[in-house]
Amino acid sequence: MVDPLSFPVLAGAALTATITFIYNRIGAVLDRRAGRISPDIPDAIEGSTETLTVQSDSLSDEEIKNLERYAGMLGVYLDHPELLRGSDEKLRSNLGEIRSILEIAYGREFRFGDEHSDGPTLRVTLRSDQISGTQRGIKARSVSGSARLDVEQVGKVITETGEMTGIEIDGSID
Repeated sequence: MVDPLSFPVLAGAALTATITFIYNRIGAVLDRRAGRISPDIPDAIEGSTETLTVQSDSLSDEEIKNLERYAGMLGVYLDHPELLRGSDEKLRSNLGEIRSILEIAYGREFRFGDEHSDGPTLRVTLRSDQISGTQRGIKARSVSGSARLDVEQVGKVITETGEMTGIEIDGSID
């Protein structure tokens, strides 16, 4: 997962387009979560042939509340684009946090500006009410040094016999 504070500095049309894209993705997630759009219908991206699958049920109630709050904030910027400043650290931090939530909902990374991924990314999100056995996010024999591994695990109750392990590498990191 990309550090929320490292959201790129964008300016002008690129910043406005990014805000619009993120705002629309938030709307797609919230509409599916509220049942206004069937979860089976992919999220169509305006001006693109790409569609995205939304897994809004992978988000916690707190993440949904945060998206609702962020939608209001971004709506102000869309109504008043003169307020947008690409160097605004609070805005960049908020966009980074939104991106993190959307990446969980869409099960993929979102890159903006000149960001790029240096290697393959493995993302796993596991949520359990009770763990009495082993819950492991990623188990691998080896991992490339350029690989990005992201495991988010939430276990409400871990019993005495339970184990929660984010990443287990039985070998080398090359």
